[in-house]
Amino acid sequence: ARAHTQLAAQPELARSAAEEADKLFPGRPAPRVVLARASLALGALDEAARAFADARALDPRSVEDPGTLHDLARVLARTGKRDEALTIYRALVPRIDLLGFAERRVSVLLEAAHVSMAAEAAGTATPPAEIGKKVSRARLDEAVAYLREARQRPPTPLAGDVLLSLALVLDRAGDRDASDAA
Repeated sequence: ARAHTQLAAQPELARSAAEEADKLFPGRPAPRVVLARASLALGALDEAARAFADARALDPRSVEDPGTLHDLARVLARTGKRDEALTIYRALVPRIDLLGFAERRVSVLLEAAHVSMAAEAAGTATPPAEIGKKVSRARLDEAVAYLREARQRPPTPLAGDVLLSLALVLDRAGDRDASDAA
């Protein structure tokens, strides 16, 4: 509990407390989750990825909290696991209203759209042509949906980023008129 409360303000202390809790209560996923989130806050992506994997191996439900899901998605995206990150964002987006403030909610939608676009760009050469077009179009449509949802939310400082991202994804999808209008 101490580690979790220190997470936002003092991630180094949270990491130390989580390591202590992990020694006192081995085999429990909660200290591994806090360790993962603190490691992300400190920029140690590989350590965060390992700790999240350990926590999920102990209990797959240990990462179901929206804040934890968001951190897991960010770690996966930043370590190049776009498809896994997109799966986590798909689970997170219906729960974004459980996140603290409007800017964070829009940030999740914006990140989900960017991961979807990145997965589309990375996957265009892999599948056969017909399947590739359908998968590519579905990911772009998904990105458009996330961005349109973000535009429906109350205005935040991210509104310009959302609008520019929407114009980009519409252009990438071949909808030039809608892109120009955005």
